[in-house]
Amino acid sequence: MTLTPHPLLAFRVMLAYSAMQGLAICAISWAFVAHASPPALFDGCSGDRCSIISRQVGDYNSDDIVSSLQIQASIQQGGSDEKAIAIRGERAREGGRQGAMEENEDVDSIPRCASGKYCPHIMLLVGDDIGWNNVPWNRPELDTYLPTMGQMAAEGVILNRHYGFSLCSPSRSSLLTGRLPHHVLQSSLMLCSTFCVAQDMTFIQEKLKQAGYATHAIGKWHIGSAERQCLPTQRGFDTFFGYFTDAVDVWTEKTEAAFLVSLLDLWEDDQPAYNKTDAGYVDELFSEAAVDILESHPTLTPLFLYLGFRGAHPPHQAPWVPQNMPDDWCEDDKNITAMMQVIDRTLLKIAATLKDRAMWEHTLLVWISDNGAHLSVPAKAACPSPNFPLRGGKSTAYEGGMRLPAFLSGGFLPSDVRGTTQDGNVHLADWYATFCRLAGVDFADARAEAAGLLSVDSLDLWPLLSGANVTSARQDMLLSGMNANGYCTQMAMITNDYKIIVDPELYDEFQLYNVRLDPGESRNLFHIEVAIAQQMLDRMRLLIRTQVQDDPKTLSTSCSEPMRELYGNF
Repeated sequence: MTLTPHPLLAFRVMLAYSAMQGLAICAISWAFVAHASPPALFDGCSGDRCSIISRQVGDYNSDDIVSSLQIQASIQQGGSDEKAIAIRGERAREGGRQGAMEENEDVDSIPRCASGKYCPHIMLLVGDDIGWNNVPWNRPELDTYLPTMGQMAAEGVILNRHYGFSLCSPSRSSLLTGRLPHHVLQSSLMLCSTFCVAQDMTFIQEKLKQAGYATHAIGKWHIGSAERQCLPTQRGFDTFFGYFTDAVDVWTEKTEAAFLVSLLDLWEDDQPAYNKTDAGYVDELFSEAAVDILESHPTLTPLFLYLGFRGAHPPHQAPWVPQNMPDDWCEDDKNITAMMQVIDRTLLKIAATLKDRAMWEHTLLVWISDNGAHLSVPAKAACPSPNFPLRGGKSTAYEGGMRLPAFLSGGFLPSDVRGTTQDGNVHLADWYATFCRLAGVDFADARAEAAGLLSVDSLDLWPLLSGANVTSARQDMLLSGMNANGYCTQMAMITNDYKIIVDPELYDEFQLYNVRLDPGESRNLFHIEVAIAQQMLDRMRLLIRTQVQDDPKTLSTSCSEPMRELYGNF
């Protein structure tokens, strides 16, 4: 007998344990149900194991700003006189600027990879927990306080549909390995976690290093530090200056007391950063380190600089007492904006240094957030959501948690895409293949495949970003699957314009949204677009079968001893 599809689709997810592998796996089954209430979604998953962060807004304490007038004057003097370089033909639109460059300047003045290919300098700057409403292109009143960021975005390419995971560690692992989060990590690592990304996965900095790039990392790492082999300098970076955990005090560089262990967490390569602790606001230290690298870097060697800011992760510790901000802004809003001002000034310093050294014209600058902003508790009526108008925030599968503010800048951008907004889908994982293309190396990860690991998910999106293509190759993406060890998270997938969410917190129905027409995810179409819902559920079932089971075990608070033993913690 043939059953007619009914809007109520039952979606059961059960946790089973494989006796052979000893891992939690998701056994998923779909069935059409006629005229019946949907059952509980996740058998054996309840209470704290299925909890997600509250969607309310509160505030933290801190202090704030410097006058934006000096910054505005500085950028007007030094930031608008860049030399226009002719970009000719389809070859240039595809990112093949080499021909155009060689026609316009001395061929010996441009950076080249080991192969002889023209390779741009790549600046990858990652903000922490920065919401959709924390940036000036989505909230114009911030232009006064974040002038460099606003100008760079306006004169570059704004990425309107840039996605990642809703937590720090999975997003950063996805970014650097080219895997979608369900193929590398879906848990946020706590202090003393024993997890680090599989050694046989090749990171993007390793690929670029093979091509002839110098590679440097500054700031937040947060994808594993239990052993030396997990550290940045063991994973392809020439140097590292930053911290390993999720957040540190911005003045003392100590880990948060909430972890019951307070350690100094500031490192140079794999050793303590002696004489640099208590030396100033931590993002200012990172800014100075970035400028130092740029000032000493050989200009003909392509450079990959990865800079992970502390701002604006909670607690929201501002660098100065907030000034000249509207009285009706809540304290949290002011403090976040002040933290963002340090990022804004860093962008100004980086651009100015690159221009002074004639490197800007050969630079692709990518600025992104790792996930949406945290929604604090308790809610404050005066505090708008930092992700407005998007729904939800960090730790949720709604747009506010996974749709990330991002923009491109730099002289390497083709002239005809500057000043535009790109509305095609982009995932954090796609920078892997895109950067490999610019470096002239294959993005396939032969080492991982030889070790039996999943291949790279990344797609080369330079044709889209450079203007050669008008549509994105990234139409289908599983944003999140089932978390490790049976912990339930919102499962979400996007296909074209639609997004489906399976939420263990909501037992009465599934959620389907057209996120292009309804970015606030206010109208659930699950009972209306039945065929689309069924197709997406079927697709989700197939994709989740390949999910890896990360196991970010947490050591006891005595992990302070292994940390001291391994790194000489001070």
